[in-house]
Amino acid sequence: YGYTIGEGPSAKDEPVGVLFARPGTKVKMGLGAGLLGFRSLLLNSVSAESKAEALGAGYSIEPQTSFAQTSYLAARDMWTLDEARMQELKSFSIENQRLTNLHNRAREELDLAEEAMASRTWSEFVRRTRSAIGLESRAYPDVKSTQNDVIQGIIFFMALVLPCAYFAERLLITAATIKNQILGFAAIFLVIWIILSGVHPAFELSNPFVILLAFVILVLAALVMSIISGRFNEQMKKLRTEVAVIHDTDVSRVGASMTAFLLGISNMKRRKTRTALTFLTLLLLTFTVLSFTSIQTALRFNQIERDNEGLYEGLLIRSKAWTPLEESVLEYANSNFRDIASIAPRSWYDNKKKAHIKLKYGNNAHNALGVLGLTPGEVDVTGLDRALIAGRWFLPGEERVCILPNAMVAALDIAAEEVDRQDGSVKIRVFGQAFTVIGIINSKRMKELKDLDDETMTPADFAVTGGAAVQEIAEEEQREKQGLEDAQVVIKPFVHLEPANTLLVPYHTLRNIGSGNPLQSVAVRFQEGVDERAEIEQFLSRLAVTLFAGIRETGDDFVKVSIYSSLGMTSLSGMANLFVPILIAALIVLNTMMGSVYERFREIGIYSSVGLAPGHIAWLFMAESCVYAVLGVVAGYLTGQITATVLIELGLVTGFTLNYSSLSAVLSCILVMAVVMLSTVYPSRKASQLAVPDVTRRWRLPVPDGDRWHFEFPFTVSGHDVLGLCVFLIGYFDSYSEESIGTFYTDGAKLGRQDTAEGDGYTIDMNIWLAPFDLGVSQHVVIRALPVGEHNIFQVQLDITRLSGEDASWRRVNQRFMNVIRKQFLIWRTVDSDAKSSYRDQGSAILAGEQVAVEA
Repeated sequence: YGYTIGEGPSAKDEPVGVLFARPGTKVKMGLGAGLLGFRSLLLNSVSAESKAEALGAGYSIEPQTSFAQTSYLAARDMWTLDEARMQELKSFSIENQRLTNLHNRAREELDLAEEAMASRTWSEFVRRTRSAIGLESRAYPDVKSTQNDVIQGIIFFMALVLPCAYFAERLLITAATIKNQILGFAAIFLVIWIILSGVHPAFELSNPFVILLAFVILVLAALVMSIISGRFNEQMKKLRTEVAVIHDTDVSRVGASMTAFLLGISNMKRRKTRTALTFLTLLLLTFTVLSFTSIQTALRFNQIERDNEGLYEGLLIRSKAWTPLEESVLEYANSNFRDIASIAPRSWYDNKKKAHIKLKYGNNAHNALGVLGLTPGEVDVTGLDRALIAGRWFLPGEERVCILPNAMVAALDIAAEEVDRQDGSVKIRVFGQAFTVIGIINSKRMKELKDLDDETMTPADFAVTGGAAVQEIAEEEQREKQGLEDAQVVIKPFVHLEPANTLLVPYHTLRNIGSGNPLQSVAVRFQEGVDERAEIEQFLSRLAVTLFAGIRETGDDFVKVSIYSSLGMTSLSGMANLFVPILIAALIVLNTMMGSVYERFREIGIYSSVGLAPGHIAWLFMAESCVYAVLGVVAGYLTGQITATVLIELGLVTGFTLNYSSLSAVLSCILVMAVVMLSTVYPSRKASQLAVPDVTRRWRLPVPDGDRWHFEFPFTVSGHDVLGLCVFLIGYFDSYSEESIGTFYTDGAKLGRQDTAEGDGYTIDMNIWLAPFDLGVSQHVVIRALPVGEHNIFQVQLDITRLSGEDASWRRVNQRFMNVIRKQFLIWRTVDSDAKSSYRDQGSAILAGEQVAVEA
């Protein structure tokens, strides 16, 4: 354990590191922190001719040898590795414009650094090296993401190939046995995979057999899971039917939809010509969208103007939460702006515990709340010396001198004339040391001189600003640095200490007091004639920071302040040119589906009569459009890949990019599929409406009469089965009489007989409490099965009397209760004849006064 072990993955505490290795070995180093990955690489790259040479041989670790110019070597190695990878991507016509710009600028900076090294201009060498590594460290993640982009794209299309192979087998082969279906599916899948592996660059960037193996495992796993699930459900159904008749819905929505799906595919096969022409249209549309749309990436500078007027033309670098800055920020600022601007770093001493900083002058004492460290160059940036009322500003190299606000001078009883003499006789004691007072500053004027962020230069008062808010801003800023979220440009204003309570000392003196006080901000003021905007944007292209910029526009007599940041921008181009082709394809699909609906008008009626719900009938047509979308997109994508490969091999696309391999191609294909599916929504809806011509497609309950609700159920039952139905319902209601869970709770249902003019009827009498039970809704329910007087048919009536609960709640919760009862009538129709006969026998025994345990 030692000082080399940090507390976390951050270099802000100490921007150095120690690497231990055995002598005589070769090492490669990747330097980074947090989730951003590597920001520097030391590989000893040979050349960019091949990836193996670019990965380098490593640096030899020998005793008593130095390892100098690490920043330059890291920039050179990163550039070489990125160049090799970019050349490989370019061979497949894959490019990223933002990446290319950053990479080329890094090469220019490296060339200038090498020239400076040859001429031994070391300050220029350091500046150019830092610029190069800043640019290339922003390009490196883009190279990796571009490669991952290609691989992620192939994963999407391989997943799309699975349903494509299934649909193609159903359309082209239509095997009758499971064995032949699997063989047909596997053959089509392999053919598509062989074509893709020959034309898609992802198979060159990664192992193609691993990709194939992954999808084979996926298919086999899905098949095994479906078999196990089916067998399990079948066994559970057998166990339940051995004990009692099932009171749940036996019809699987997924199974019914799948059946409708297969039926839709079979209808496509019956109309081969129209299916082929529609498929060809979508193939051409996919190829067109892929060829004429592109996602462009570039570095965009985000600028939000502020209301305050700037004090100077330049920039202010600070943390949004006023957390300490890394030393490298000041080094970067000095490297970039030393020759064209004045630079003023600031440091703070802020006692977080709010304990006073004691000042003594003779027998007089006074307390300060904070200390501000400033440089002699501050006067060239902010002109803070204009607030002096006595004495002078700091001089280069001075230590243990200070400037006091006029309120402190008065409290310590220091005469301004003594300070003006500058003979060193006025000394105060602070931090256990003697400091010479060289100036007196007007605290009111200092407070009026606000920086570009419209805040005073004194230390922030975190206690007044709010500890929770400060912590939230700091955590948000940390997430931005780690790449977990996009940079936010909202800046929360902070409350600062009053200048009257702040002591001013030289910057380097404050940095060396105690354990060292951190760098808090850096102010830069450009010289006359400098293009501020160009310099700021060039600086932001190398560093992902948010800063305050003061820029004087041409013709303005004041400085405009903006919050400046840089971020990667992605834009979609070429969509405007594709509006007409997309519209034509959508209308073709719409016309095809509408024609299919009206051609199959009689079939829709047959489907409805044999029990298909309107939703299933609509799914028939959605299935057709889904098949069109999947087959059209896969075929169009393969056409695009083959075309791109042929053009590249023939050398016909020099300087032109046809990238069908990135996520932009995925988005284009999703667009085509969305167009096809949306074009089928209206025809599918019309088909479902034709299945149920009545305007009322859902059963609506009548309005209750006060606390009574009487209505007839839309079901009839034969006299042969009516008694068994009643016992079936009693068994269902009795299953809710022991535990207060589910839709309702009952105290037990009773079967009775009712005499009518048309003959004997049957009643089910019970009290019911409806969920949610905290509403306190209870009611008395009587279900009557009464003969209609002809054909031995019984109708079902329901009488409900409210016992407790609010009227509105009573009406609302009864909707769900009615749906539960309606489903039981539907399930009764699926009960086999032996079970119905058993229920009839139980009903006869109950009416005869026998004690019978009704099966649930």
